[in-house]
Amino acid sequence: MLLLPRGAWAGTPESNATATAAPPADGAAPAPSSHFDFGGSFRTLPVALQPLNLPDPHARKQLEGAAVTQLRLTLKWKPADWFTSEAHVVQVFAASTLPGSVDDLTNAPPQRYRALGLTNTWAGGERSAAVVNVDRLTIKLSAPWFDVTVGRQAINFSKAYFFSPLDVFLPFGPRAIDREYKPGVDAVRVDVPIGDQSGANVVLAAGPAVDVDPVTQAFTPPRALYSAEPQTSALLARFFTTIGSWDLSAQGGSVYGGYHAAAGVAGELLTLGVRAEASYLVSRHMTLARAPPSAASPTILVSGHHPSFVFSVDRRFENGLYISAEYFYNGAVTGDSFLAAALRTRIGETTNLGEHLVGALVTYEATPTMKIKAASVLSIHPEHFSASALVSPSVDWSVAENVDLTVGALLMFGARPAVDPSGTTVARSEFGLFPNVYYAQFKFYFGAH
Repeated sequence: MLLLPRGAWAGTPESNATATAAPPADGAAPAPSSHFDFGGSFRTLPVALQPLNLPDPHARKQLEGAAVTQLRLTLKWKPADWFTSEAHVVQVFAASTLPGSVDDLTNAPPQRYRALGLTNTWAGGERSAAVVNVDRLTIKLSAPWFDVTVGRQAINFSKAYFFSPLDVFLPFGPRAIDREYKPGVDAVRVDVPIGDQSGANVVLAAGPAVDVDPVTQAFTPPRALYSAEPQTSALLARFFTTIGSWDLSAQGGSVYGGYHAAAGVAGELLTLGVRAEASYLVSRHMTLARAPPSAASPTILVSGHHPSFVFSVDRRFENGLYISAEYFYNGAVTGDSFLAAALRTRIGETTNLGEHLVGALVTYEATPTMKIKAASVLSIHPEHFSASALVSPSVDWSVAENVDLTVGALLMFGARPAVDPSGTTVARSEFGLFPNVYYAQFKFYFGAH
């Protein structure tokens, strides 16, 4: 829900302590070390929602209540230097007084590049849900010249903050509040270092069959234990290097919906941090298991050939103030109607409905344990709907070593939906569709070694 900087998505803090083997006898090879970590986090997110008051969309209803509670258990085992395995199991409980809002609150990503059926909603209805999900499940093999990671893992090659053309594997949406753990995808990843400052990555990610519900027009996740098709999977190669103070990268391959080519640069110019990323998608025809009733052809979900690019600058001051600004051209929705753009967000082709987007962030470290933030996103799609904005103030407080508290809001500004003479509700802006949200999130981390 909340659009914050895309920092490292590192999980729960890990101790630097490791198991130490007894010293070997003279002349004997060192005994292999074994490292076993068990940990996780408990977090709860109570929210107050102020939804639109349809059929009078210019008014807001009284506050509705909701809460999401999450228990994440993490396990990491490294019996040898060449072998590492990791697993994260997440149990989510969500409840709301507003019917139909539970799916949005659980922040479940589209099931693209998730070929394994490792999510189960074992209880719930319109106002509640209990969902268990395996978010990480990997085996990593390390050799002197390369590493191979197999299984469900988080993958992100973007260095942009708000918008990320280089991140094709389940990027965060603009209204995500909790961005600490990026959703994992089912993939085989090979990392090859080339010298001290360069390297290459190859990713083969398996995607499930495309299945669109003809009534809700929502992407339906597979119910089988394993479901994958070549046209919905990805094979991506990337090369990166550092020249002076600039990080350069280029990537390309077959992805969901077509063939992807992209490049990025990040570095420092005078006193400003500068980032730029650009991508181009050559669309290909795809066959849908079920097409929407209004579909003129089975390729309705796949946008045409299009570019996307982002440019950002930032500045960090010595007094603890940080400022960032970013512009994004979202070519995936160029020329699309509102309904077509909304459908692309549901199936994960893009995270935004607008064609032109501007993001800004200001943070200030008031004390060593408290940070004040104000983030905003402006969305413009000049052909089909009016401008709208999301404004999100928040305060982060590190209460104790393993306890964090965040208090904030998501405030939506923009044209509200209109009701036509037939009684049909017609959307008129991206963020004008959504309720205002006021939240407080409590996080507690735990671990044992």
